[in-house]
Amino acid sequence: VLVHCEQGLGDTIQMCRYTKWLREQGLHVILECQKPLPPLLQANEAASEIFRLSEKPPAFDTQIPLMSLPSVLWSEVGFCSDPYLEPAEERTEKWRARLSEYSGAKIAIAWQGNPSFKQDLFRSIALEQFEPLFAATDAQFFSLQKMHGTEQLEDFKHSDRIRVYDDLDEEGGAFMDTAALMKQVDMVVTSDSAVAHLAGALGVETHVLLPYAADWRWFLDRADCPWYPTMQLYRQPERDDWSAVFNRLTTKLAAKQPAGG
Repeated sequence: VLVHCEQGLGDTIQMCRYTKWLREQGLHVILECQKPLPPLLQANEAASEIFRLSEKPPAFDTQIPLMSLPSVLWSEVGFCSDPYLEPAEERTEKWRARLSEYSGAKIAIAWQGNPSFKQDLFRSIALEQFEPLFAATDAQFFSLQKMHGTEQLEDFKHSDRIRVYDDLDEEGGAFMDTAALMKQVDMVVTSDSAVAHLAGALGVETHVLLPYAADWRWFLDRADCPWYPTMQLYRQPERDDWSAVFNRLTTKLAAKQPAGG
């Protein structure tokens, strides 16, 4: 069966849970994915064969769009919500060593999605909006940004508390280092982007900051996420109101602190 990708990187990361399930049932699954993703998906055996969007597919008997798999498989597996991705062991060891020099709480953050996406204006968040999170905790922060949005670090007043790794994902494929770094922190705080889906797929504690009119996959009026049990959602109560989102987040994190902490 040929499963062909649709839309963005986050969509493929979210729905490859079903290609793994199909393969476990004995099907030969051919997965088409976006150019950056084969190393991550191959390392996690997401399909029997994986090829890039620009390449000619191997021979197949039947086909289905990736985003249609939940509707077809719903009666069998539902959300299929157990963690289904893992970083490569060598990457895990690399990032465990790199982050071991930092004590205390560790929070990885991402604020900017791909600006070429037509709804990015609503989902991405200016880094300066994260200021309440820095004020509320003495944690060490780690940037997950690549390219888009990194220029905001220069003027952010807490930039000295953000560790930036210029070599993140420079070798071996997209998200390979990011996945390993995520597994070494206490939580990920992110806008609605592929970073959110990767963190959820890894089973990492994830806090996703959503615009008022959020994407369909986040449902309505709920703070949990059936796709990812380790994820919490924080929604704007009205358009452009990120301050209320961060107030809720910092209140939630403060409640998690031990007494006297």
